[in-house]
Amino acid sequence: MANLNILDKEVRASMIKVIKSEGNKERKEESLKRFEIFQGRQDKYIIEKLESEFDKDAVLQMRKVTSINTSQRIIKSMASIYSTEPKRDFSNASEKELEQIENLYHYSKANQKYRLGNEYFKLNNDQVIMQVIPRSNVIQQIPLLPHNFDVFPDAEDPSKAFCYVLNVFDKYDHLSDLNSPAYKSKLRGTSTTVEPDGQNQSNAEADDYKALTDRFIFWTDDFHFITDGHGEFVSQADEDGNVVVINPIGKLPFVDISAEKDNEFFRRYGSADTDFAVEFGAAISDLINTVKLQSYAQAVMVSEEQPTYLTTGPMALLWLKQSSDPNKKDPKFSFESPGPDLTGGLAVLEAMLRIYLTARGLPADEVSGQPNGQSATSGIERLLNMIDRFEASREDISFFSNAEHEVFAILVAWSNAFQDVDGEKQLIDDLNLSKLNDNIELSLSYIKPEMIQTKKDLEESIIRRMKEGLLSELDAFMELYDFDEDKAKEKIEELKAEKKDKVDSFAFELPGMVDGEAEDKDKQE
Repeated sequence: MANLNILDKEVRASMIKVIKSEGNKERKEESLKRFEIFQGRQDKYIIEKLESEFDKDAVLQMRKVTSINTSQRIIKSMASIYSTEPKRDFSNASEKELEQIENLYHYSKANQKYRLGNEYFKLNNDQVIMQVIPRSNVIQQIPLLPHNFDVFPDAEDPSKAFCYVLNVFDKYDHLSDLNSPAYKSKLRGTSTTVEPDGQNQSNAEADDYKALTDRFIFWTDDFHFITDGHGEFVSQADEDGNVVVINPIGKLPFVDISAEKDNEFFRRYGSADTDFAVEFGAAISDLINTVKLQSYAQAVMVSEEQPTYLTTGPMALLWLKQSSDPNKKDPKFSFESPGPDLTGGLAVLEAMLRIYLTARGLPADEVSGQPNGQSATSGIERLLNMIDRFEASREDISFFSNAEHEVFAILVAWSNAFQDVDGEKQLIDDLNLSKLNDNIELSLSYIKPEMIQTKKDLEESIIRRMKEGLLSELDAFMELYDFDEDKAKEKIEELKAEKKDKVDSFAFELPGMVDGEAEDKDKQE
């Protein structure tokens, strides 16, 4: 089965129709939701969650807690393999080539982009795309989330990409849709009606105009071009007048970093971390609203006639009209206290958080409601805390290690392709030093957790080894103060002199001894 012929306008138009389909939009909306929550913009989703459980007017009056976000802390803890830059060694390269490679990594901000890519990887259920592309006269590495691009899979292997299509996803339009009746009805399980052809007819002309201004950037191993929303070429023509540009590196400038797939390109798994952030925010809002409503006594008055002034305490007085029947009780005024179990509610929230963190393979106090949080009393305990986090992302190393080799090959291809380019697309001078040979190999090693000793641990270790005869006084000073040998000897002599002065002073001032007695004692000794 052959891949799509993207040089055919009708094929491109069909591809763009798929990109604009409701199913594909929902995929991007889910990705955008994860990203928004990860960036701390979770308030709209918490309110949306509350409105799915309570009346909208009730939610409007609720005291809502939208400032607490667990997702970023959890995701950053799991994405830890680039917290320290890995060691990269390149073999079979000359000094000039090594300098060129060093500049490529420097100007592409490689470690920063890989660290961000690792976070996106955990955010998006263990999948992220790294785009490597010449831009602004350097070669950049750009981590992409699913709402940033579309993929048409390879005909022979659906888990691999044949064609990437980049376009501007109007996130503000989709974010505003969250408050639309259609989106609310979808949340409540109801459906909306559309015209028989599946299009909103009233917006047809506006959509047609928008299609003319839309831009879709196509990439395959062989070609690269830009079209409008109808599939018409709008690429800038090359020197020969061609708008279809031959891909200069002969390979897709994208690296798919992902865990195992189920015979399709995108991994389809739940959004546990962002879903939990929303659910936890809604649960905290419930508890805080309970505190607001039930932490004070409600004033109640029973009488035949309504009082003219009803306000008391923090809220309005609740009036219950009494019957005029003389056999009924007299009017009365009282305060009713509901007495909610606030401690039990808080305990449920903490248990909910602990269970979730444990399920994600993180320390139970990674996000803590306790004032002290997580602390380490020794180097060993600190190491164990670090290992807890490292184990949560150890499996990422194999995925990113393979990806770094693929990214390096693309960096080399772009660097070589642009060494002889002049004009606007010319690379900066630091990236125009040398072509790179195909035999250069990358060796990569990630930093593992190491024992970090506290000062107290270090001092106790040195004293113990000195007592056991395993460490000399000189070596102890060198290790304790990080001195060289001469500085350590100088420090030892300085301390001995200070100690002798103190002993002499102490002996001179001993009670019951006058100057002569002290001198006689010194002579006898």
